[in-house]
Amino acid sequence: MNRLKKIAMWIAGAMFALFTAYQMGRIKEDYDDNIKDFEKDKEATKRVIETEINVGRASAVERLRQTGRLRD
Repeated sequence: MNRLKKIAMWIAGAMFALFTAYQMGRIKEDYDDNIKDFEKDKEATKRVIETEINVGRASAVERLRQTGRLRD
């Protein structure tokens, strides 16, 4: 019986180690996905800001043209 307990404990330990390794793999995948998503969001935010700046600049130039302060 004592030998059977040792074998059962060894199997349980091996299963726990495999499960832990599996969970760590999933955590790493999630981390990598989060980094990729962050980079995509950062680039999208940069494009939005650049677009807003360009639109703001264009509308400011148009206002100056309409008021006659800017001549072509």
